[in-house]
Amino acid sequence: MEVTTLKWYADKYLRPVAQQWPTRVNDSKKAVTYLFKSMLTRKMSGTMAWKSFWGDTQIVAADYVARGSQLPIKQRDKIEAFTGKIPKVGMKKHMTEEEENDLMILEASGADEATLAREITNDVEAVISGVWEANEDTFLRLLYNGEAVINDESRPGLGLRLTLNIKDDNQLYAATTWEGTTAAVADDIEEVITHAEELGDSLVAFACTKTMLDFMRRTEQGRAMYARANAIFYTDIDHIAAPSRTRFADAMQAEYGLKWVDTTRTIRYEKNGEVTKVKPFGDDRITFLTTEQVGTLWYADTVESKKRSSIPSYATSDDYILVSQHRDIEPYLEVTRSQAMVLPMLDDISSIYWFSSTAKS
Repeated sequence: MEVTTLKWYADKYLRPVAQQWPTRVNDSKKAVTYLFKSMLTRKMSGTMAWKSFWGDTQIVAADYVARGSQLPIKQRDKIEAFTGKIPKVGMKKHMTEEEENDLMILEASGADEATLAREITNDVEAVISGVWEANEDTFLRLLYNGEAVINDESRPGLGLRLTLNIKDDNQLYAATTWEGTTAAVADDIEEVITHAEELGDSLVAFACTKTMLDFMRRTEQGRAMYARANAIFYTDIDHIAAPSRTRFADAMQAEYGLKWVDTTRTIRYEKNGEVTKVKPFGDDRITFLTTEQVGTLWYADTVESKKRSSIPSYATSDDYILVSQHRDIEPYLEVTRSQAMVLPMLDDISSIYWFSSTAKS
C-alpha cells in the first residue's frame, strides 16, 4: 500500500465529495431513492451491537370500582429485546494502470482540473452508494417477509442470516389466492384492517411493488373501490376502467386511510466481474404498517476510522461510511474503498402485518 498518485485530488476533493454526495442524492428528484433513509431512525452503537425491542402491547379499559375498594390488577405489556453484532460492509473500486495513463493523457491534452476530478469522483460516489444499496437490500428483505439472507450467492463475502420472530397474528393470508380480475382484493384488505384494529393497531400505510399495485387496481374489487372512493356511479363494473397507479393509491388513502409505499427496487451485485440483479421485495406480498418509521439503522465506528494509517487519504460520508484512497504496487492500482459497520433493523414487529396474496396451505 502506497500513497495515492492522485493525492492532489484526494487532498482537495475527497472530503467535500464524500460529504456532499449524500445531500446531492437526497435532494435530487432524479436520483435513486432509498427507503431505509426515510423509514429508519439512525442510532450509533458504542458496543458494535444492535438491539430491537418488540412489544405485545394491548390497551384495556379500566374498571369502575367502589370508593375505598382496591384497584384491580391488569397484566403488564410483554416486551422482548433481541440483540446481535453489527456486521461490516464495504467495497472497492480500482483504477488500473491503463486507466490512469488515459487520465494522464487527458491532463496533458489541457483538460481542466474539474474535468479530471469528475473522472475520479465517480469511484468515490460509487463506493458510497454501494453501502446504501446493501442497506436498502437488507431493509426491503426484512420488510418483505422478515428474513434477510446475506450469505447467499448474490451477497458474497459475508455470512449473516436475519430471521424475525413473526407471530401468527402478524402473518396473514388471502382467503383465496389472488388470481385474475375476480380476486377478492378489497375483501382481504378490509380483513387485515379489521384484524389489526382488534389487536389495537391502526394501519396508516401499505408497502408493495408497482406490479402488485397494478394487479390490485385492475381487479373488479379494486376498480369498485376506486369508484366508491371517488363517488362514481356505475351499473356494470366492466364500465369502470382501471385507474392509474396514482389515482388508485389516492383511492386507497381516501377509502382506508392507507398511504402507498412503493417497494419496487432492483439491487445489482457483482461477483468475479459478473453482475447479478435481485429484487428484495417480491410481487406477491403486501406489508401493512402502523407507522412509516419502522425501525433503526444501527451503525458503529470501524476500527480503521479510529486507528487510521498514515498512507491512505480518508473521508467520512453520511456519518458512518469511511472512504479512503491509496495505491497498490503489484498489480498497479489506484484503490477507492468504502467500509461501514451498519445494519437496518425493524422494531416492534408486533405492529407490522405481513400479508400474502397466496392462500394459506
